[in-house]
Amino acid sequence: MRIIPVASGKGGVGKSLVSANLGVAFAQAGQKVVVADLDLGASNLHLVLGHHAPKKGIGTFLSHTRSNFEDVIAETDVPGLRFIPGDTEIPGLANLKASQLKALVKQLIALQDEADILILDLGAGTHQSILDFFLLSGQGIVVSSPAVTAVLNAYVFLKNAVYRLMFTSFSKSSRARTYLEKLRGDGSGPEKLYIPKLLPEIRRIDKTSYNAFSSRLEKLRPRLIMNMVDDPKGADVAGKIRRSCEEYLDLKLNTWA
Repeated sequence: MRIIPVASGKGGVGKSLVSANLGVAFAQAGQKVVVADLDLGASNLHLVLGHHAPKKGIGTFLSHTRSNFEDVIAETDVPGLRFIPGDTEIPGLANLKASQLKALVKQLIALQDEADILILDLGAGTHQSILDFFLLSGQGIVVSSPAVTAVLNAYVFLKNAVYRLMFTSFSKSSRARTYLEKLRGDGSGPEKLYIPKLLPEIRRIDKTSYNAFSSRLEKLRPRLIMNMVDDPKGADVAGKIRRSCEEYLDLKLNTWA
């Protein structure tokens, strides 16, 4: 099963529209597709899909231990396309607990027996659970618009994704994790992360951790969709983000505008 997370640094850039259109396009091409609304603080993908307001959603599954995950998967009017609604009615659902995140990921991965493609419409921003969902696949999509704030937030999202990938690649007792924790304690968090400068030091003190991260980073090949471009100069912004990712994050980024 191919997993395609769709994220954005900020809202209002067309992320859910991209998710819905991808789902429809793959289904019309003969694929069995499931689209999951994981924008749990502001779930509205059902409106984009032309679906009626869902009676059950991910919130139902997470809030009721005896609920069956299959019960929250709905059919759509598009043959081959199914939909998992989110839930905005349950307070605090956007901030998943570790146990809830683990349970939800387990259920989503289990869909591999019945789906060819799983599209995850994620919430906007860089909350840890959003980053973890994005990193379930190396083929995630980040949606932005040419607006300055959207572009900045798209780059910040990718920077935080790389930092999260690095942090989760190191065991808690490793020298590399201790080094990162120290940097974070000194105020050198993701906003000051400069991968090409950081990696040589990590390699020197902990080659095993360095190799683990490098292997995962090599498999991370996100795509950037520059949406709402009405001027040719707007498309140039995508190239600037790609170059910044290569220079400062050691990350190869594919861009579409």
